Amino acid sequence: TSELELTPLFTASETALTVVDANDTTSPVSLDLNVIVTNESSTVNQLGYVVLNPGESDTLTYDLIKDRGSVLLSNLESYDSPNVSAMNLSANVSLVNNQKIVFFEVVDTTLESLLASNTNLEGFGSRFKILNLVDTNNSYANASNAGSTIAISISSDLSGVDNLIGRDSGLNPILDFSEFAGQILEGTVSVAREADFASTVGFYKIQNSIGSVLDPLTGEVLNPGEDGYRTAALDPTNLVSSFGALSTADDTTITNEIQSFLGGDMVAPYAFITQTGETYFSFSAANSDGISHFREFGSTTIGLEDSHGGADQDFDDLIFGFDLNLTI
Repeated sequence: TSELELTPLFTASETALTVVDANDTTSPVSLDLNVIVTNESSTVNQLGYVVLNPGESDTLTYDLIKDRGSVLLSNLESYDSPNVSAMNLSANVSLVNNQKIVFFEVVDTTLESLLASNTNLEGFGSRFKILNLVDTNNSYANASNAGSTIAISISSDLSGVDNLIGRDSGLNPILDFSEFAGQILEGTVSVAREADFASTVGFYKIQNSIGSVLDPLTGEVLNPGEDGYRTAALDPTNLVSSFGALSTADDTTITNEIQSFLGGDMVAPYAFITQTGETYFSFSAANSDGISHFREFGSTTIGLEDSHGGADQDFDDLIFGFDLNLTI
């Protein structure tokens, strides 16, 4: 195996990393980066990236962010969060040899919202920050800009099951088991709560990454926000029972065993809030208040905001994290 080297490309802003194979800079091999939040902001911010090809400018534009911007994960608030030490708070991103990557932070809102309400980068204001690189060496770097700090490292291992299932789902967290069709998986799920409201998370089958479901009566495909979507999503024919109903007491973290189940489906979470009677889905268009109620804090680690309208937007009212493996 070739030695892998992470080489920073220092521009005036020192924001872009070029990823190369030190022994072969021309072959179009895929190289994995592992990203984890090492210092949290006081607000829940999205951490994302734009991949640039060799020769492209390191300067991000509105169009680049709109066309290629991806959300990788979010940070937990720096205070009053539940115990998530058993959960995976990192995520992986793959680059082709010699590509560059620029990381950014969306402060106390979402990239989706910024793009929907602005037509240029200046309109993002202080809600959007390009992260500056520090402490770089051949295989490691930190990046921050007066908010969260992320650590970026070369991943020497093949992508694990959790990274493949939760890859690139930051805008609308889902679990994608489509790469494991016909294979058996098992593992654990940890559940942590820091909220007065009691919530229970379940899962339903979706047809694609935008959250479409099959109407069990007509066989038609319904998209989030369309009439009948919520009813169809919660129909027994679409519900997934493999993970059980996820809930726990306030200020408590538990871990449940997941018995063997067959891969192949894409699934999305929904949450029922006992005190309010509300049900929230992973897709904002399906929710009664039209906003997102789930955030991804790492590969297969997802947090819930349980209040109508978003309230404090901390997304740590209930956090659940999977650790899954293929059976031998």
